[in-house]
Amino acid sequence: MILTPAKASGSGESSKILEFQIALFGEKKRLIIVRDITLLHHLESMRKDFVGNVSHELGTPITVMKGYLDAILENLDGMDKKWHKPMHQMQQHSTRMENIVRNLLMLSSLETEGIINTQDVIDLKSLFSEIQSDTQQMFKDKAQAFQLVCPLPYPALRWQTE
Repeated sequence: MILTPAKASGSGESSKILEFQIALFGEKKRLIIVRDITLLHHLESMRKDFVGNVSHELGTPITVMKGYLDAILENLDGMDKKWHKPMHQMQQHSTRMENIVRNLLMLSSLETEGIINTQDVIDLKSLFSEIQSDTQQMFKDKAQAFQLVCPLPYPALRWQTE
């Protein structure tokens, strides 16, 4: 589960992306692990943008080079024979580079289109109350106390699944 705080308008505060994991261990015990994955999320976004940009930027020059090579290869008969092999190799490698760029574009497209983002607002007060109630119920037979400390107002969070 990933939680992102709603950005307060005009505050200039950037949102955080938190990953929550709840694991069962022992008898009726739970462990909650919260990680700030904001930087990881931004780095992944930058990587995706980079792959998309590189693909687009390389596509045009490769297409131009391939066009000239095709025109030269059509008139190869009038060219010195020592250039035949290098021209065919250049054509093979330009086709290979074109395929690599096409694959990068497809990867970039799949990564951006394939992600299903679902966002819901989470009522933290209710969530915390439920956690507090469950925890108190678990410890009612033991001499242990549970205290929920959270400053008011509760921050607004969006739950985002990817």
